[in-house]
Amino acid sequence: MNKKPDRHSVFREPHLAQTDSKEISSNEAVEHTVWDEPALADKRLPSAPIDGLTYDRWLAVNIENRSFLNSWVLTIAIALVAGPFAVIGALLTNSFQGLPIVSAVFVAPPAEEIFKVACLLWIIEKRPFRFTSRMQIAICAIAGGLAFAVIENLLYQLRPEVRENPDIMQWRWTVCVALHVTCCLISSLGLMRTWNLSMTRKEKPNMATSAVFIMAAAILHGLYNLGCILFELKEKVF
Repeated sequence: MNKKPDRHSVFREPHLAQTDSKEISSNEAVEHTVWDEPALADKRLPSAPIDGLTYDRWLAVNIENRSFLNSWVLTIAIALVAGPFAVIGALLTNSFQGLPIVSAVFVAPPAEEIFKVACLLWIIEKRPFRFTSRMQIAICAIAGGLAFAVIENLLYQLRPEVRENPDIMQWRWTVCVALHVTCCLISSLGLMRTWNLSMTRKEKPNMATSAVFIMAAAILHGLYNLGCILFELKEKVF
């Protein structure tokens, strides 16, 4: 009779346990592997067993098993949902109880820029092998910015005071659309760099690189909002 394996056995320790093919491709297992710990980084190659689970090995197996068609299906899906998802985030931030200027300049811009690329952030951090090229990341980001701008403009057109002023909508369909697309393009530069470094070096993505570019996009967005507020105040005063 076969005995049930003892889960407390010393032979189940990471450095003694064998890693089968299913565990090598497991997205959860790589999150808990010990072989990529900083203390082992300098001597990982000589110390890690041949069947030990490391990030580079996990990445290589998943790249080998990925489907080109599924990768592009995922790209299209992200491109379609990024805009609506960002609109939901924008509506949530609009409920911020505080000074309107603070909300428009410091709260809404970073929240919107993060929501626009939130799906991309998760994929690149957790499943970078899902993409086959940087172009897919750029397509998702730009499509998200464009969809967000279109939905936002359609919502603005529901306001009577906006419908009665065609100049406002002309501005929104040109300048505002360009702003949202440009901000997403800036964010995508950081995301593409993070993804490319991870894939070429076979290392975990350094999301700090992406954060810098997303923050740059948020600053640009915030400065635009500030400029609009100052222009509005000038019109009221003079």
